[in-house]
Formats: sequence, C-alpha cells, structure tokens
Amino acid sequence: MILSKACEYGIRVVLLLATQDGPGVYHPVRTLADRCGSPHYFLSKICGQLARDGILNSHKGPNGGVALARSLTDVTLMHVVESIDGRDRFDTCVLGLEPCSSSMPCPVHDEWVDIKTAMLAMLENRNLQDLADDLATGKTSLKLILTGRDEETGSD
Repeated sequence: MILSKACEYGIRVVLLLATQDGPGVYHPVRTLADRCGSPHYFLSKICGQLARDGILNSHKGPNGGVALARSLTDVTLMHVVESIDGRDRFDTCVLGLEPCSSSMPCPVHDEWVDIKTAMLAMLENRNLQDLADDLATGKTSLKLILTGRDEETGSD
C-alpha cells in the first residue's frame, strides 16, 4: 500500500541475499525470482535498478546473477526504498490531495505525519545486518517459495 510492489520485491531479494552468503556471492535472478514469488523479468528490472544504485552487483554470463555490493551494515531499508520508489513517495498526501500541508491539512494529515515519521525512522535505522540477524535467530521470518513449496527463512 505505502510501498510499491517493485519495492516489496526489492526488499525481499536483498533480504534473501543477506541471509544467503553475504556480499560477493552471485545468485541467478531467475532462482531469486522463484523464491521471492516475483515474475523473473520484473525482478530483473528491480535488480538492475538496485545495481545502478550500488546496492547489488550484477554479472552476466553462465555463472552470472546478482550479489550484494556492500556489507550488510552499510545498506538500510531506506537505501532500497529510495532506489526503487524514491523518497518523494513520503512527501505527498496519503489521500493524494493537493495542497495538503500543516496549514491546509487533509482529513488524515496529522495521523499520517506521525505514521510517516515512524516509518521513515524505521527505514533509515534498520540495516540488512539487523534484519538478517533477526531472521537467523527466529525473531522474524521471511516466507519464500522454493521449488513449488513454501519455505520460511527464520524460525522453524
């Protein structure tokens, strides 16, 4: 709802890579798309954008694929969101009204400002290492698809 489907898939793929082998290990986009539940070509475009912004490395060829380009502590969720959706998504009225500001608020402006502030703080403060650690300890889970059956990364 707040994030685009492309951004959801982008977050899924970087989290999947973060729980795999860390930076520098390449995985085929088709395999990642299958595991993330994303159409292959759609995830290819998303990975291309993440690569252009330095979050992923991309390598073509028979042993090609994508890999994390930076350490897990260096990539926040906001980096992924900005790469795919842009930060201006949070600068517009949640109801799509113009003008909407503190001096001319929409019916949900004040509540949205509080939600937006909390969400921006979470996106800026949570890095891939934090999220991978939560998955590894079972504090959270990431439901993925593996060869026709569901798989959860995280808790059993």
